[in-house]
Amino acid sequence: MNMKERVFVSFDEFCPFEYKHCYTYEIERERNRTIDEIVDSISNEVFDIVYVSQKNDNFANPERGLELYEKIFDKYNTNLFIITRNVFNSEQLTRLKSLHSKMLDNKKQLFFAVSLNATTSIEVCENIQNTPSPYKHA
Repeated sequence: MNMKERVFVSFDEFCPFEYKHCYTYEIERERNRTIDEIVDSISNEVFDIVYVSQKNDNFANPERGLELYEKIFDKYNTNLFIITRNVFNSEQLTRLKSLHSKMLDNKKQLFFAVSLNATTSIEVCENIQNTPSPYKHA
Protein backbone atom coordinates (compact mmCIF):
# COMPACT_ATOMS: atom_id res chain seq x y z
CA MET A 1 0.00 0.00 0.00
CA ASN A 2 1.47 3.32 -1.06
CA MET A 3 0.54 6.26 1.16
CA LYS A 4 0.78 9.66 -0.46
CA GLU A 5 -0.66 12.24 1.88
CA ARG A 6 -0.83 12.19 5.65
CA VAL A 7 -2.33 14.44 8.28
CA PHE A 8 -1.79 14.48 12.05
CA VAL A 9 -4.42 14.78 14.78
CA SER A 10 -3.97 14.87 18.51
CA PHE A 11 -5.51 15.86 21.77
CA ASP A 12 -4.19 19.26 22.81
CA GLU A 13 -3.33 18.84 26.48
CA PHE A 14 0.06 17.66 27.67
CA CYS A 15 0.65 13.92 27.84
CA PRO A 16 0.32 12.47 31.35
CA PHE A 17 3.11 9.94 30.69
CA GLU A 18 5.73 12.73 30.93
CA TYR A 19 8.41 11.12 28.78
CA LYS A 20 11.72 12.82 29.50
CA HIS A 21 12.72 12.50 25.83
CA CYS A 22 9.49 13.90 24.39
CA TYR A 23 9.71 16.81 21.93
CA THR A 24 6.01 17.69 22.21
CA TYR A 25 6.49 20.00 25.19
CA GLU A 26 7.83 22.52 22.68
CA ILE A 27 4.74 22.39 20.44
CA GLU A 28 2.37 25.30 20.78
CA ARG A 29 -0.99 24.24 22.18
CA GLU A 30 -4.45 25.33 21.21
CA ARG A 31 -7.27 25.31 23.67
CA ASN A 32 -8.40 21.80 24.55
CA ARG A 33 -10.69 20.95 21.65
CA THR A 34 -13.47 18.38 21.80
CA ILE A 35 -13.14 15.12 19.88
CA ASP A 36 -15.58 16.41 17.26
CA GLU A 37 -13.56 19.63 16.86
CA ILE A 38 -10.37 17.62 16.38
CA VAL A 39 -12.05 15.38 13.80
CA ASP A 40 -13.50 18.38 11.96
CA SER A 41 -10.15 20.21 12.01
CA ILE A 42 -8.87 18.13 9.08
CA SER A 43 -11.99 18.35 6.93
CA ASN A 44 -10.31 20.68 4.40
CA GLU A 45 -7.12 18.62 4.18
CA VAL A 46 -6.17 16.11 1.48
CA PHE A 47 -4.94 12.81 2.93
CA ASP A 48 -5.07 9.06 2.64
CA ILE A 49 -3.84 8.33 6.16
CA VAL A 50 -4.38 9.98 9.53
CA TYR A 51 -1.63 9.77 12.12
CA VAL A 52 -3.27 9.74 15.55
CA SER A 53 -0.09 11.12 17.05
CA GLN A 54 1.48 14.52 17.48
CA LYS A 55 1.21 16.39 20.78
CA ASN A 56 0.16 13.60 23.08
CA ASP A 57 -0.11 9.86 23.60
CA ASN A 58 -3.71 9.92 22.46
CA PHE A 59 -4.44 6.62 24.17
CA ALA A 60 -3.25 7.66 27.64
CA ASN A 61 -7.00 7.73 28.23
CA PRO A 62 -7.85 4.70 26.07
CA GLU A 63 -11.62 5.25 25.95
CA ARG A 64 -11.15 8.78 24.71
CA GLY A 65 -8.48 7.69 22.21
CA LEU A 66 -10.72 4.94 20.86
CA GLU A 67 -13.57 7.40 20.44
CA LEU A 68 -11.28 9.71 18.46
CA TYR A 69 -10.14 6.79 16.30
CA GLU A 70 -13.72 5.65 15.65
CA LYS A 71 -14.95 9.12 14.72
CA ILE A 72 -12.04 9.75 12.36
CA PHE A 73 -12.68 6.50 10.55
CA ASP A 74 -16.47 7.00 10.47
CA LYS A 75 -16.11 10.47 8.96
CA TYR A 76 -13.19 9.96 6.55
CA ASN A 77 -13.01 6.20 5.82
CA THR A 78 -9.22 6.43 5.76
CA ASN A 79 -6.15 4.49 6.82
CA LEU A 80 -5.00 5.17 10.37
CA PHE A 81 -1.60 5.15 12.04
CA ILE A 82 -1.51 5.05 15.83
CA ILE A 83 1.50 5.38 18.12
CA THR A 84 0.96 4.67 21.81
CA ARG A 85 2.56 3.32 24.92
CA ASN A 86 -0.77 2.48 26.48
CA VAL A 87 -1.50 -1.07 27.56
CA PHE A 88 -5.09 -1.88 26.57
CA ASN A 89 -7.43 -4.02 28.67
CA SER A 90 -9.42 -6.86 27.09
CA GLU A 91 -12.55 -4.74 26.38
CA GLN A 92 -10.46 -2.03 24.72
CA LEU A 93 -8.61 -4.63 22.64
CA THR A 94 -11.93 -6.11 21.55
CA ARG A 95 -13.13 -2.66 20.53
CA LEU A 96 -9.88 -2.00 18.66
CA LYS A 97 -10.12 -5.37 16.86
CA SER A 98 -13.72 -4.67 15.88
CA LEU A 99 -12.76 -1.31 14.44
CA HIS A 100 -9.85 -2.88 12.58
CA SER A 101 -12.20 -5.45 11.06
CA LYS A 102 -14.50 -2.65 9.93
CA MET A 103 -11.51 -0.91 8.36
CA LEU A 104 -10.47 -4.08 6.51
CA ASP A 105 -14.03 -4.49 5.21
CA ASN A 106 -13.62 -1.01 3.74
CA LYS A 107 -10.18 -1.87 2.30
CA LYS A 108 -8.39 0.37 4.81
CA GLN A 109 -5.44 -0.42 7.06
CA LEU A 110 -4.62 0.23 10.68
CA PHE A 111 -0.93 0.74 11.39
CA PHE A 112 -0.13 0.43 15.07
CA ALA A 113 3.16 1.20 16.78
CA VAL A 114 4.30 1.00 20.38
CA SER A 115 6.67 3.73 21.49
CA LEU A 116 9.59 2.11 23.34
CA ASN A 117 12.92 3.79 23.96
CA ALA A 118 14.59 1.56 26.49
CA THR A 119 14.06 -1.53 28.57
CA THR A 120 16.93 -1.89 31.01
CA SER A 121 17.59 1.86 31.31
CA ILE A 122 14.02 3.12 31.17
CA GLU A 123 14.46 5.54 34.08
CA VAL A 124 17.01 7.54 32.04
CA CYS A 125 14.46 8.72 29.47
CA GLU A 126 11.08 8.15 31.09
CA ASN A 127 9.25 8.96 34.30
CA ILE A 128 8.68 5.38 35.46
CA GLN A 129 5.93 6.40 37.91
CA ASN A 130 3.75 7.77 35.06
CA THR A 131 4.72 5.60 32.09
CA PRO A 132 3.49 2.08 31.33
CA SER A 133 6.33 -0.40 31.59
CA PRO A 134 7.71 -1.72 28.28
CA TYR A 135 7.47 -5.19 29.78
CA LYS A 136 3.68 -4.99 29.77
CA HIS A 137 3.84 -5.13 25.96
CA ALA A 138 5.87 -8.31 25.83
